[in-house]
Amino acid sequence: MSTPLTHKEVSHTEGPWLIVQNGFTFTIGTEKTGNVKGNHDYTVATIEGSSYKDAANACLIYAAPDLLSACVAMLAKLDGMTSSEFANGGERAERIAMQAAVNKATGV
Repeated sequence: MSTPLTHKEVSHTEGPWLIVQNGFTFTIGTEKTGNVKGNHDYTVATIEGSSYKDAANACLIYAAPDLLSACVAMLAKLDGMTSSEFANGGERAERIAMQAAVNKATGV
């Protein structure tokens, strides 16, 4: 069996995060105040640009807390799972969470 997953305590700004578009500027921040403009304490990132890649990058950053959470949950689930449990869909809830996080990151 593999070594159990270990990770540090969360040291980044906890999610969920919001994404706000104002013209060609995307601002990503927390929901603590609903205010993610300017130099607010809970602004995580600001992306300026008009290309589709700028919007895609903003979506990826916006989804980062969900992606991390889904990956940690899946690894923990898989670590303790037998091949029989896996064959019978024992990781289904974690798979759904991972798909939702990927959809959020890709703008689906």
